[in-house]
Amino acid sequence: MADLNEQELKAIVEAARVQFDAAHSDREQALRAARLTIQLSPRAIRAAHRGEIDEARNLVKQAGEEILPAAKLTRECREFSIPGCSTTRRRSTWKQRSPSPRCRTNQSHQ
Repeated sequence: MADLNEQELKAIVEAARVQFDAAHSDREQALRAARLTIQLSPRAIRAAHRGEIDEARNLVKQAGEEILPAAKLTRECREFSIPGCSTTRRRSTWKQRSPSPRCRTNQSHQ
């Protein structure tokens, strides 16, 4: 393997930093959406129990508008997936797949 000079090493480090920053930003966006959805859900349930159906629908719609883009984002990012878990239509199943070398949590699922 050829030795890397300082400039090449700095370029590699900077590229890695950009990827980590993007993943961190995506994670924070998903967490914000999840927290807001968790707050809106019981409010919608309580509104439905009080008979305030329009309010309940609005809260559910608002929660969906928050969580659906975040869910799409996390499905597209391998870093956010649970190793071996495939969720399809309200059903989770564990299946064998080769673990990502970047994820230390894979060892606990084997």
